[in-house]
Amino acid sequence: MAYDVTSWFVDQANSKISSPVRKFTIGSSDYSDRVTAWPMLKVAWDQVRASKLTLTLANDDGVMNFLQQDKINMRQDCVIGVGFTHPTSGAETITLIAGKVEKFTMSKGTMRLTLADKFKAFNERVVGTSDNPVSYTGSNYLVSDIAWWLCTSYGGLDSTKSTANPDIDYANFSDWASVFSGDSVFLNARFTGMKVTEALRKISQITRSAIFPENDLLQFHRFSFINSYAKTLDNDTIIDLSVGVDDKDITNRQYMALDYDVTSRYHKSTVVAASSASVNSYGVREASFADASMWYVNSLSAINFCERVTTTQDEPYSKIKVRAPLVGMLRQIGEMVYVTDDQVGISNAVYRIMNRTFNMNTGEVSFGADPSQLLNAFRLDYSALDGSDVLS
Repeated sequence: MAYDVTSWFVDQANSKISSPVRKFTIGSSDYSDRVTAWPMLKVAWDQVRASKLTLTLANDDGVMNFLQQDKINMRQDCVIGVGFTHPTSGAETITLIAGKVEKFTMSKGTMRLTLADKFKAFNERVVGTSDNPVSYTGSNYLVSDIAWWLCTSYGGLDSTKSTANPDIDYANFSDWASVFSGDSVFLNARFTGMKVTEALRKISQITRSAIFPENDLLQFHRFSFINSYAKTLDNDTIIDLSVGVDDKDITNRQYMALDYDVTSRYHKSTVVAASSASVNSYGVREASFADASMWYVNSLSAINFCERVTTTQDEPYSKIKVRAPLVGMLRQIGEMVYVTDDQVGISNAVYRIMNRTFNMNTGEVSFGADPSQLLNAFRLDYSALDGSDVLS
């Protein structure tokens, strides 16, 4: 679960008729009653980016002018939260974003104010330059080591290697890192001015990992068959659901270029994996990955990527879009849900949450889920590495 809340909160979040409360504070002052338009918060498994939320506030009486009169006030801590008011113990809220005022505009008694969280630095800081590249080419580097250096040395996050880290969910990071250290998955990289955001996105792509900020911590996940279980969503908790299938999602032959030569500027070899059964059923559906900023250093590491793709995307899969009460906000990206919906004929089907959007104005959560990352296809017992699947 993405947030640590009480069972009472969960009960309220499950209800289609509950009334969530919204909270907005600057420093120690509460300006919730001034907000006339709340933002939407979006998170996706493969989009490494800072959260930026824009609110509209009433300012007929000029109370919000303090931001314009002394710009240092923009550096105060701001929090946007949502929750419910308990009949006896008061409000219980979760923090959706904690950050600083990035910009604002004022006119005709209103203010539009944008907050950016602490991961904003990822969008502003670059790794290396064309004249002075940052190179991880002198040895074989674990994926997790490169990711850690990007986040801390270049992204400015705390480097404490324990659960006390205030910026990185270290428990999740350690689990994620153990996948690559256990299987000896190695990369090289060379950055010549890429922003930290884009560099982390490259890692997400080349490892099929989820890297995203949530609950004020940077999350790292590698999906296996069972990462975590979320309760069933059914007719009682689903407001609306749609399902779609598109065969363009099929990839049954995947190429990966590897061992890049930074001097000659070419990849020395390529590997490929294919699903014969899928090719026979749907025809060849090819994809390739070749990158000069980050690459696998050996066939064993690269073939794992290819196999993961062709195992999880060898047939068209159902994608669902679910609109639900606030309970959807409590589910973390990557969690598995069991879905039942009589109207579209789904009964206890297994999906993994891949993206989520929370509309603070309506109090509803929309999320997309599919089974494309349900299997753990990352394996090292590939028997044909010396056969036709390795191209030199």
